[in-house]
Amino acid sequence: MRISVVPRMGDWRLFLGRGASLLAGLAWFSAVAAGRPLSCSDPVQGHWAYGPGHVVESWAGNGENLLLVGNGAVLTLIDATHPAALDRLGEVSVSDPVRSIAVSADGNLAAFSDWRSTIRLVDIGNRSAPMLRGSLVLAAGLQPYGMELAGNRLYVAIRNVGMGVVDITDPDSLSMLGMTAAAGTGFVFDLKLRGNYAYLADDDEGVSIVDISNPSAPVYAGRFAGSTLASRIHVEGSRAYVARRGAGFDILDLSIPTLPTLIGSHDTPAIAHVVKPRGASQLVVADGYGGTVVYDIANPAAPVTLGSDPVNVYGLAMLGTNTFVLPDLEFNSRLRSIDFSHPLVSQELDSLDFFALSAEVRIAGDRILVANGERGLGILDLSDPGHPVYAGGFQSGSTHASDVEWINGHAVVGSYGQLEVVDIADPAGTRLISTITVPDVLLDLDSKGNLLFATWGFSGLKIHDLTNPASPVELGTFQLAADGAIRVAVHGNLAVVSGQSGRVFIVDISNPAMPRQLSEIQFASFINDLAMEATMIYVATAQEGVRIVDVSIPAAPVEVAHIPTSPAVPNAIAVRNDRLYVAAGEYGGLRTYDVGVPGKPRFIGERQTSGEALWVDVDNDILAISEGPTGVRTLTCTDDSVFGDGFAPPL
Repeated sequence: MRISVVPRMGDWRLFLGRGASLLAGLAWFSAVAAGRPLSCSDPVQGHWAYGPGHVVESWAGNGENLLLVGNGAVLTLIDATHPAALDRLGEVSVSDPVRSIAVSADGNLAAFSDWRSTIRLVDIGNRSAPMLRGSLVLAAGLQPYGMELAGNRLYVAIRNVGMGVVDITDPDSLSMLGMTAAAGTGFVFDLKLRGNYAYLADDDEGVSIVDISNPSAPVYAGRFAGSTLASRIHVEGSRAYVARRGAGFDILDLSIPTLPTLIGSHDTPAIAHVVKPRGASQLVVADGYGGTVVYDIANPAAPVTLGSDPVNVYGLAMLGTNTFVLPDLEFNSRLRSIDFSHPLVSQELDSLDFFALSAEVRIAGDRILVANGERGLGILDLSDPGHPVYAGGFQSGSTHASDVEWINGHAVVGSYGQLEVVDIADPAGTRLISTITVPDVLLDLDSKGNLLFATWGFSGLKIHDLTNPASPVELGTFQLAADGAIRVAVHGNLAVVSGQSGRVFIVDISNPAMPRQLSEIQFASFINDLAMEATMIYVATAQEGVRIVDVSIPAAPVEVAHIPTSPAVPNAIAVRNDRLYVAAGEYGGLRTYDVGVPGKPRFIGERQTSGEALWVDVDNDILAISEGPTGVRTLTCTDDSVFGDGFAPPL
């Protein structure tokens, strides 16, 4: 997954309206930090790995019904024996976001693939304390997707080459037995087994068939090319059910294993992500924004819609006739148990909430404040820096938290059209102190002392005095000429504000009641973020890397350096004395640069993140990085030595 902001034509507010994708909106958040130099001798890394539930798998046996959910970089076990009373049993944190899950026939072992290149086993025999076992990292460029466990073998769809067979005889020492040669498009997303054959969802190539009678040398044995856009597949009995995204679903007869025949097809209203049979004559489809749809397939040649549940859905699991669904990443993350006994009147029996995508993070002493989307404000306790712990939060019920600031001992939580000032002295008992509303889209926050600076699109930059947090006072407004205020960074008596058109405005805020423009700079692409340190401003652009501008003469700014970051996109930046930290998305992780001589920035190194590096904040000896779907990562050291595991992009 890649998250970035690229300029498009049209109304800029389309980017961040409530109906817009949070995945696109997340790349808009910024960070500014300043303080004393940092040093350490024993760096500690922590990871709060929670994120949205995105994938769900099921297992049934011995009177037990079990669900396994990948929520961020966490694998969670859920007892679904009683669909109206779902119960979390245990969980285990992993390194990267969970992409796909498989469970052994006896229910004691699970395997998962992550968003990068790793396959890992988990002992789930003790449901309350699952334990990580061995792992296998695929060669560079190879990405594992769907998988299935069979005896002491794990069969894995490998997007780039087809499939691989992994020997798991020793669960702590995995090895690749065999792998198919690349064929077709190389976009293989899923597989299922039947006898001596594996059936691969092979994107534009349809369904590919691999003979696995010799696991050390799997070979292609056939293909059904008609099921184009194949992304997920389910095999039951002599039938294969193929999810084809925007082309709906196919039903294939596998009576002749290497010559599947099409016996049914249907174009669903939206995007068919997953298909699973429900009993002998029904099919359930996770149809994206079209919701969960149930079809009568007694006559597979003519599927008939029986009923649906309208909530957006991406993940789907079945336990008998019981249906369990998860939404796509940018929606309120909730595992829902749905009763389709009467498909025309579906009923939600129970649900379990998961955390949302982590957007902005802000360090507040020994805590980290997290803007966590539909879950509102999250508060992480850093008493043990190696193990950030969720200590509490604040959720008003209507807030979609996108921004957070720490000012005068209070958290300020930003959402679509309002700011909420929250007392977090007791994280488990947070209290709303006051609310600021503006009829526009909140886009960014920064602070100086007790002054809060907020950008509100075409409502401009507004300055509020929070000396009394219970009674904020609006002091002044800076209106951009024919432009919407997007980003803001503040230092001393200057505020730097970006507009939607790639312009950056230098603003005198010495009198907060009357902010006035001193100068402006035009850039060629959209501004993702701004930071300021001393007399330098740092501009993270969507297509031009990071630009460094000298504003020692605010009326005559001069660009002194350009830091290229391609193919990475600088989502957010933070500056502390002579170090620049860049949250550079999936391709760049967290990068650091020496800007002691601003006109000659020097790349120091990078540190890969498990999810998308969306945001960075620095304070005292702590770095906090928002990783979107995989929560928040912390480093108790910003010495150059911790940034040595990456490549050096050219300067």
